[in-house]
Amino acid sequence: MKQHLSNNEYDELIAAVTFSEPETYETQKQKKAIIVAGGGDYPGNILWKATQKCTNFAYLALLTQGYTRENIYFLSSDTNFDIDGNGSFDDIDADATIENLSYAITTWAKDSSELILYMTDHGGKGTFMLSGISNPPEILKAEVLDGWLDSLQNIMTGKVIFIYDACYSGSFLSLLTPSLGKEEDRILITGSLTDERAWFEQNGILSFSYQFWAAVFLNAKLYDSFTAGQLMMKNSQSPRLMLTETESETKKTIKAWQDRSSSAGDGWQVRHPCHRNRIRRTDPRNRSDLGNASGRRYHSPE
Repeated sequence: MKQHLSNNEYDELIAAVTFSEPETYETQKQKKAIIVAGGGDYPGNILWKATQKCTNFAYLALLTQGYTRENIYFLSSDTNFDIDGNGSFDDIDADATIENLSYAITTWAKDSSELILYMTDHGGKGTFMLSGISNPPEILKAEVLDGWLDSLQNIMTGKVIFIYDACYSGSFLSLLTPSLGKEEDRILITGSLTDERAWFEQNGILSFSYQFWAAVFLNAKLYDSFTAGQLMMKNSQSPRLMLTETESETKKTIKAWQDRSSSAGDGWQVRHPCHRNRIRRTDPRNRSDLGNASGRRYHSPE
C-alpha cells in the first residue's frame, strides 16, 4: 500500500498482477498484514458473526490485492474456518490472544517492508476486547499496542497502517503516538470517535469495516476505501483517518488525495446513507457465506 506523502507517491495497494522493477517487486512481496478477529464466540457476544464477516472479508480483499497467505497473520478463536474455499483450514494462524498478537507484531512482522494491522470487535476507551473466551478475558490496552508498534518501527523502515473498528476506537488515536522521526510512517484509521459507538448492521455488512474492505477489494486505494466506509456510516458514526502528528498536515495530505482520487471503484455504487436498503452491488464476491444479512443492528456495549 502506498500513501500519498509527496507529489509522486500514490495511495494504492498494488494489485496481484503488476509489472514492476525487480526492486519494487521485492518490496511489494515483503508487505505483510495482521488481521485480528477479537472477542470470540463467548456467550453474549452479539458482534461475533459480524466480526467474522468483516475480518474474513478483509482477508479475501488482501489476497485479491496480491498478499499471500504466508504474508497475512490471521488471529481468531475459530481456527477451523476455510475462508478462501480451498478445502483446507489453513487461513487462521492462531487464537486471538495477547501473546499471539505480541508475537505477530514484534517478531513475525519485523522483516516486512510495510504492515497493515486490522482489528475489530468490542472496544472501550483505550481498550480492545482481544479475547472474551479466555478466563479472565484478555483486554488489549492502547498503550501496550503502542509499545509493540514502536518496537517494530525501530526495526522496519516502512509504514504501519492501523485500522481499528469498534466502539470508542477513536480513543486509540492520541495513544498510538509514533516515536520521534516516525510520524509519517504510521497511519491510523478508526471507525468511530473517542466517545462514539460503532455500528454493525446486517451482520456486519453495513459497517465501516465491511465497506472499507469492499472498496479495497475493488479499487485498492486507501483514501477512497476510507471515504467509502465513511460515507456509508455517515449518519451513525464518524470514522477518522490520521496520518501525521499535526491536524494541519493531515488536512493537507487528505486534500492532495481528494484532488487526485475521487472514484469509489467500478464494481459498486454507494447511494446516500439515508437509503441504505438501496445499495446496488455488482460485486462478484457477493457470496451467500459473506453476504447473508440478518437485518439486525448491533454495537459494542459500554
